[in-house]
Amino acid sequence: MGNTGTKITEEELEQYTVLTKFDRDEIARLYKLTMKGSDHASTYISQEQCSTLLNSLGISCDFLSQLLFGVLDQNGDGLVDFRELLMAMNTAINGDMEQKVELMFKIYDINDDGFLAKTELLKIFTAIFTIKKESKRLKGIPIGVQNIPWETPESAVEEVFKLADLNGDELISKQEFETVCQTDTNFLNSFNFFKSTKS
Repeated sequence: MGNTGTKITEEELEQYTVLTKFDRDEIARLYKLTMKGSDHASTYISQEQCSTLLNSLGISCDFLSQLLFGVLDQNGDGLVDFRELLMAMNTAINGDMEQKVELMFKIYDINDDGFLAKTELLKIFTAIFTIKKESKRLKGIPIGVQNIPWETPESAVEEVFKLADLNGDELISKQEFETVCQTDTNFLNSFNFFKSTKS
């Protein structure tokens, strides 16, 4: 893909519009925001660039940026392809329920043990409540910060565990998470810190 700087090729734009529900202008803006100041002679981005993009979208939290980047950086080399980041954002906003469940569970399962613990959820909901207060919208960018239906991070964790800890073991398994998401779409939406800003 040999791209540098802030320009995206016509071929890439065409490919990404087919693969996502973003239009050409939205993809070009996201690309420009992400690749600004890139030192890499490719479409690979660093953790810092990922944070810069998310900050531009109103997600001004290094912790959440690190979680998302960690999920995408499967080989741990500190670089993620722009396509992977774009596809993750598309999944979070436009994916079907199964895709969203998979992505959200991976992000929230901080220690990657296959379960969500109260401590993990509290860290993430605390970060989300912080960015919610600072949320802003950029013109022409189809992504924003999701509204969380709970009053405090602590109440969010308690409500989530009431709904999803089906066997009462103080952990939420992926199966429990999936089960609740299938019966309550609002539950899944409350976990997704991305939202579409398209009317």
